[in-house]
Amino acid sequence: MGAATAELMKRALRRHRAGKVAEAAEIYGEILTIEPHNAEALHLLGMTRLQDGDAEGAVELASKALELLPTSADFHNTLGEAHRAMLNIDSAKAHFRASAEAPKPSGEGACNLAALLSDEGEKEEAALWFKRAVDLDPFKAGYQLQLGKALLALGNEAGAEGRFRKTLALDPINAEAHARLGFFHLKRGEAGKAIAEFDQAVAADPKPGEYHRGLGLSWLSFGDPEEAAAHLEKAIEIDPLDLIAIDELTRLRSDED
Repeated sequence: MGAATAELMKRALRRHRAGKVAEAAEIYGEILTIEPHNAEALHLLGMTRLQDGDAEGAVELASKALELLPTSADFHNTLGEAHRAMLNIDSAKAHFRASAEAPKPSGEGACNLAALLSDEGEKEEAALWFKRAVDLDPFKAGYQLQLGKALLALGNEAGAEGRFRKTLALDPINAEAHARLGFFHLKRGEAGKAIAEFDQAVAADPKPGEYHRGLGLSWLSFGDPEEAAAHLEKAIEIDPLDLIAIDELTRLRSDED
């Protein structure tokens, strides 16, 4: 890459990181008029296509980039993302696997592969690939969280709890990790600790109804039916089909009569 194109690339990356996708795409295109075989510019232009909803355009550009650098983990991952958007799941899995197994492997590729396997019900294999993602980047909170959820799906509660705690060590305001720990405490009858975790979860993300349900059940266990009812009502407001919250609230109201 020459000095002029290197400067253009810096400018494009600044635009791209700032969310100015169209401006970045224009500069990537300018680079390619100067250096038609610039693999990184092809790849990044492909990423802008994917961000704009043009998965086919992303596949075309990222494939050209991959021809120039066949072992690039990032290029394989982007192709996987594009194929997933097109619902070409087998192709997506193949590229994510190649990304995770590249000479400089990508944790993102491993995590993406694991997510697809999890969607297909392949719980054990999914957990292995989430573990691979964690091994590649142990400081990525999202990978720790996903591994925890995969272990929980396999019934490994101790392992899952450990991963949720590691998630919070890396990302102290991760709402889902707080909620998952809250449910563990609730199951063990540790109402005070459960309330503390669910409070954190709701403060970080008040949208999921199950967080409010967990908080309601925790207050119920703590012995405060009035506070419990308020949170169960909120859970049902968010999710009118939350049968657990409905049953508990119905029971509370019948006890009041």
